[in-house]
This record gives sequence, C-alpha cells and structure tokens, in this order.
Amino acid sequence: MKKSLLLVTAILLTFVLMSCDRSTPPKKEEPKVVKKISVRIPWIRTAATTGLEVAAEQGFFKEVGLEVEIKPGSVEASPLRKVLNSEDQFGILEPAQVLVGIAEQKMPLVILAMKMQRSPFCLMSKTEKGIKTIQDMKGKRIGYNPLNDVSYLAMLKAGNVKRENVKEVRVQFNLEPFLQEQVDVWPSYISNEPVVAKEKGVNVSLICADDVGVHLYEHALFARKDFVQKSPEVVEAFIRAWIKGWQFAIKNPEQAVDIVMKRTEGLDRKNEQKVLEIITPLITGGQAAEKGIAWVDPQMIDGIGRILVDLKLLANAPAGTDVVDNSFLQKIDRAIPAKP
Repeated sequence: MKKSLLLVTAILLTFVLMSCDRSTPPKKEEPKVVKKISVRIPWIRTAATTGLEVAAEQGFFKEVGLEVEIKPGSVEASPLRKVLNSEDQFGILEPAQVLVGIAEQKMPLVILAMKMQRSPFCLMSKTEKGIKTIQDMKGKRIGYNPLNDVSYLAMLKAGNVKRENVKEVRVQFNLEPFLQEQVDVWPSYISNEPVVAKEKGVNVSLICADDVGVHLYEHALFARKDFVQKSPEVVEAFIRAWIKGWQFAIKNPEQAVDIVMKRTEGLDRKNEQKVLEIITPLITGGQAAEKGIAWVDPQMIDGIGRILVDLKLLANAPAGTDVVDNSFLQKIDRAIPAKP
C-alpha cells in the first residue's frame, strides 16, 4: 500500500513539474549594454554610413555589448581631433589625412579597417563647360575642401597642373556655389554630389581619381593606440558589428535604405538608394573579393604615403606596418554576402 501511494505521489509530482515547465518557459535574457562609445564620421549621416545605421538599428552593436553614438563630422569637428582628444573612441576619415596626422602631428593613432577599397573621389563640372581632362581645369575656379585635399592635389599633379594655375575657392559641403556658377569644378564623391546635381536637373561630367591613375583607399576606421591596447574587446566588438551592418546592407539594400531614412532627417529616399548602389562595389571590389570586407593592406598604405611625400605634404611617410593593425579583422567573418 505504501509503495503504491509513493508511486502515485511521484507521478503526480512529475506531472506538476512538467506542467510548470510548459506554462512558464524561461525568459530569454536580454544582452546588457556594457560600454557606451561614439564614432565620428567625416560629415553628415547618409546612406554612406549605412553600415553603422544598420548595426545600431538591428541590434548588432547591442549584441556585442555596445551602445554607439554616431556623430557627424566637419572641418571644425574633425574626426582626427575628436579621437585624439578622446571625445570619440573611433573615427572614420580619408586615410591620407590619418597618415598626415600620425607623421606630421605625431598623433598616436592606428588604422583598424577600411570601408572602401577604391576611392569615390571625383572632380565634377557641368557638362556644358567642356571640362574633360585635368588640363582643362587651368584657369578655372576649383572648389577646395581641406577634407579632400590629398585626393585633389594628387589628381592635379597626375594631370601636370600646378595649384597656382587654378583659382581655388574654399568650400564645404553645400552644393549651392556649384549650382549658382560660383565655381566651375566641385570636389565630390561619386556617390554624393553628382547624384544631387542630377536630381536637380544638372548634367555633370566627372573626372575620378582612378581615371588619372590615383589609386587610394577611402574611409579608414581608426582609433587611439592606447585605447586599442586597453580595450581590445571593445575594438573587436565594434568592428564585428560594423562589418555585420554592411553585410546586411549589401544583402538587403531596400531594407537598409529604410533604416537610413528612419534614423536620419532631410534625406531623399531615391538619392539614398542611388548612393548605396554606387558605393557597394567600392566596398566589395579590390582586395575585398579575396580578403573580405574592410580589409586594409599595409602596402596600400605605403603607396598612399609615397603620394603624400611626392606632393610634399610629408617629409617622410610612416611604414604601413607601423600604422595598420588588421589583427582584429583576421578574427571576424568578413565574407561578401550574395546579392538578392
């Protein structure tokens, strides 16, 4: 009798426990934000920053324990200065400018990744002006933005045109001086100003860096050396989520543009779609096909250094191996996803 009672009790207890398991499944623990950081981009947030916007919106940063603020840059709010002063942990900027900062101003910075394997920089003019070569720019009013000076000066030199043979006009990012005929040639990114100009009904001609033999990377991700040494887990986490954001955008461009439009103001969806369409092959081309997204080759940095020395912007360029740390990239899946 006792054995029967014990057996019944055990069966009932098992049934109760199983019922409890079914009715109250364990809650999935939310990842905790362990570190608040910021990244300073070259200018305003657009589809050019899609990887960051997607990583934030889709929770890729949160997955790796980060809360990331994306801050616009400018001539005054230079990513170099903001990172140097530790106001931001990461910066994104033309790699040539990072090299100049490291070599001439002794900034303790290190390049960690490269967004674009090919430069998007072009010199844009209205087609009606008939400017087809660098030589055609002699005597013309050229928009000059210090953030693009290396690409611009390298292109002038490649075309055998001296600075004193053009009329430089200091400009920033507002395209109105170009549209209002205040300058003849505008420094542009193929993914930005030409798209805007065409949207406004202006036919433009482009002479791009690659067209004249100036081969540059674009948009280096960099940080202070001491930050990288003290917080390698944060560096790896940030790069991992950032690259995952770009992989998502390449595979899901429509959804990625939706995210950009949601997270920013004053943008035209059609333009942003075009921007993402244009920069994608710049991200996935070059060495990315073999090495993966965001790869940075010290030998390419050496080449940029030689251009800087040739332009007399540097007396001596640092070796690429001294300013590049691609060890984090080697730990991360950076495969180019198949397009939809």
